[in-house]
Order: sequence, then C-alpha cells, then structure tokens
Amino acid sequence: RLTPKARAGGGLLACGNAAPDDCCFTRMPRWFCGREPAWKFFSAPLMESRCYFTSTISKESLEEVGLRVWATEEECSCTLAPPPPAPPPQRIYFCGRPEVWHFFDYQISPQECYYSNTIPRLDVMRLGVNVYLDEELCRCMPPPPPPSPMPPPSPMPPPSPMP
Repeated sequence: RLTPKARAGGGLLACGNAAPDDCCFTRMPRWFCGREPAWKFFSAPLMESRCYFTSTISKESLEEVGLRVWATEEECSCTLAPPPPAPPPQRIYFCGRPEVWHFFDYQISPQECYYSNTIPRLDVMRLGVNVYLDEELCRCMPPPPPPSPMPPPSPMPPPSPMP
C-alpha cells in the first residue's frame, strides 16, 4: 500500500493503492446534516433538517464533532426525530383550599385531600397550594385560628420609697 503524496504544484493527492478514505475521496463532497455541531465550520447557523455537502472539511473533522457523514446526497438523512412522548398523567394530591376551588364544579373542603390526574402539578403549586405525590403525605389541617390579642400590659408598680 502506498502512502499519499502531494503532487507538486497542483495540490492534488496521488493515491496509488491507498484506501479511498485515506486519500482519493478527501476532496470528494461529504454530506452531513446541518445540526449545531456543524455550525462551528460556518459563519451562519445551518438548518438542522437539511443535508449539506463540503469538499473542504474532512470526514474526520465532521465526525469528531459528532456528525454522521454520507458519501452521497441520496444516503443523507436529516429527518429530525419526533419529540419524546409526553409522560403519562401523574396523579397529584392536594388540599381543597380556596385557591383551587375553580378547578372543581362542586364544593370542596379545605380539610379534605383531593387528587387529580389531569390538573398539572405546577398549576396547583403556582397557586401556593402544596402538592403531594403520595396520598399518605397529604394532610389537610384546618387553618390555625388567628392569634389571640395580647393582653393589655399590666400597670407598673408604684416606685418604692427610698430609705
């Protein structure tokens, strides 16, 4: 196997019996997707779902930044993966405080624990109501009574006579 040698003056590589990726195809177009790692090679962002080609960036350079490289446009596939499915509904538990009454079409009690599979957890939390993922942790106590007023200060004892 011969090693590539630069041909004087032309800048082309003489490949001899070298493997195609070693030499002969280094100037051939390389197809890749316009994902963010490729942006470092260009002066503007590329479209992630579009195939691009280059004959100046080596296959190794593209692969080093995590890009897949294809030899032809027909092979290039930049279809974006669909987003992952939404997580299944999560059952949340919370006390029936007045802040959440609008979620219900019937009267609920602040001393009772309620659950929902459809109300988003953050929607309840944003209202200042604690959310629990376990029914056992949901303890709804009546609100504490307001503090009783302070008794009036007792009068000061008269000053004692000095001897």
